[in-house]
Formats: sequence, C-alpha cells, structure tokens
Amino acid sequence: MRLLILTGLIALFGLQNVWAQSNVKFIPKIGVHYANFDEKFEDKDFSGKLGYQIGADVRFGQTLYLATGAHYFKSNATVETVDELPALETDFDEKGLKIPVYVGIDLLHTDRFGIRFYGGPNYSLFFDNNDKFFNFEDLIVSENMWGAVAGVGLDMGIITLDLYREWALSDFFETDAFKNRNNLVYLSAGILF
Repeated sequence: MRLLILTGLIALFGLQNVWAQSNVKFIPKIGVHYANFDEKFEDKDFSGKLGYQIGADVRFGQTLYLATGAHYFKSNATVETVDELPALETDFDEKGLKIPVYVGIDLLHTDRFGIRFYGGPNYSLFFDNNDKFFNFEDLIVSENMWGAVAGVGLDMGIITLDLYREWALSDFFETDAFKNRNNLVYLSAGILF
C-alpha cells in the first residue's frame, strides 16, 4: 500500500512538470458550502447547514480559460413545520456529484499571484439522499439539478482559493406547485499541478 501511494505521488509530481510547461492545470480541491433555500412552502421552513465537497478540476488555458471537474458533495439542512403544534423537525442530507463547466478570465497573473473571475453551468446528480423524510412524506428530492455559477479565485503559488455562488435553475423538490431552489455559497482550496 505504501509503495502504491509513493508511486502515485511520484507520478503526480512528474506530471506537474509536464503540465507546468503547458496551459493545462490539474487541481485537486476540498471545500465547504452553505445551502440557502429559496422556497415558498406555507407550512414548512428550511434552514441550511454547512456541507462539504471534495474533487478535482482541470483548467485549460492561461488568460482566458475553460475549466471542468467532478466533485463529490454532501449537503445538510433542516426542515420544520410552521404553525403546527407540536412542531416537527428533521435533518436531511443529500450526497452526489457536481460537474461544473466554467469559462474564466485571469485578470491579474504573475508567477506567484493571480486573480480570476469565472462562471458557467453546474450539473448536480444526487445519488444518495433522504428521498422520503420522516414526518414529511410529501417531500421528494429531485434526482438532478442544474445551476448557474459565478465566482472569484486567487492563485498564490501552487495554492488556489475559490469563493463562488450557485443559483439553482431547477427545483430541489419534485413539485409543480411552486419553485423551490437550493442556492449555495462555496469556499474551496486546491493545489495547482
């Protein structure tokens, strides 16, 4: 097992030298996010909690770039009844895979520092969620969701930091009665290879 890990690390650092001479960057990332529900339920109230994501991006280009990636995520929230006694409350979480595609521009770039702005679509595929909530059987989570993302990034040597916002373009719960969107704010850190 140690030999496999050592071989993997040597391969990653070897690829870093190849990619450093090209305009392709591999970026493993980890981060946190917060859900902010925009919903019109009359009898329920939603509050987001801190979640996390881990994955990797690939960035193609220098000043103007295209980036895509895959990120495993886990989001958490609480739903509770409003104007009902006794009040019912339950926590729920969803797990899945986010696949973003961004177009970005590197506004300031030196060897040690860069500021980027980017945006684009994000597809979320839920593969493990509470599709039936205890005491809230009328809530069914959608299997997938589309979002629009805009963000700012800082590149400091081999470290990259990103702060971005996702506005949901599709409903989080399966209902035709009204729109219910799960908007998120992300903070992530990564290593540029």
